[in-house]
Amino acid sequence: MIATHFSSRYLPQDMARLLAECQSIFPATELAQDFAVFTL
Repeated sequence: MIATHFSSRYLPQDMARLLAECQSIFPATELAQDFAVFTL
């Protein structure tokens, strides 16, 4: 899963926690960032 469009309530220091939450359900989760490129 590639997570995008994060709520403004998530600060940069919250992203690790958000990633961990996502990975608890979908272990291969990545967080998208501007100009990121993913190979599928």
